[in-house]
Amino acid sequence: MSWEQFIKQRVFGPLGMHSSYTSTPDMIAHLGPPTMDKNIFMPAEQDGDSVFLGDWDNVSRPVLYAPAGGIHTSATDIAKWMVLQLQNGQFQGERLVSKESLWETRKPEVLVQESLLSVPTRIAAYGLGWVSFEFHGRTVYEHPGGVMSSFVALMPEENLAVGAFTNASFDFGGGSIGLVSALAMEVFERLLGAPDEDWSELFLNARN
Repeated sequence: MSWEQFIKQRVFGPLGMHSSYTSTPDMIAHLGPPTMDKNIFMPAEQDGDSVFLGDWDNVSRPVLYAPAGGIHTSATDIAKWMVLQLQNGQFQGERLVSKESLWETRKPEVLVQESLLSVPTRIAAYGLGWVSFEFHGRTVYEHPGGVMSSFVALMPEENLAVGAFTNASFDFGGGSIGLVSALAMEVFERLLGAPDEDWSELFLNARN
């Protein structure tokens, strides 16, 4: 079956992700043209130093690239997927993927160059879609994304997951990705009761 069919049948359906779509055309086919009145956020675009409200015309991914970042979802739906991750492949008592297969995706394969790190100054490794690093004595698995900058991170030892999302469809290598990454690290520190670091400053310095 196609990737789109597989995701809908094996992921969206069992997890009850009823507000998730595999592409912009798929979302528009179900919801009509996205507008704020429909509780769908609009892309923020940048022209020089100006940021303005854009539209969805350019928010799409070619079919071949879509599995790496083509899903449109909601906070409620992505939370269900993060629960699946924290429960090692189970959701509401049903096993959807084996624990062994799930952990194979997180297994470190290569060291990550510092310039690619979502968390600056941390030694990290990359697996099958997850960057892993140590954070206050715990292992974190994370991945940022775009076109609209987003960040999902798991801390299985503490049964914690954090997602941070924006409508910023620009500056993938800098500000908007740094923003969601800094937010997620700040949330982890507060939940752990760990000493605060100035993550905004760290990410700003990492860009310069």
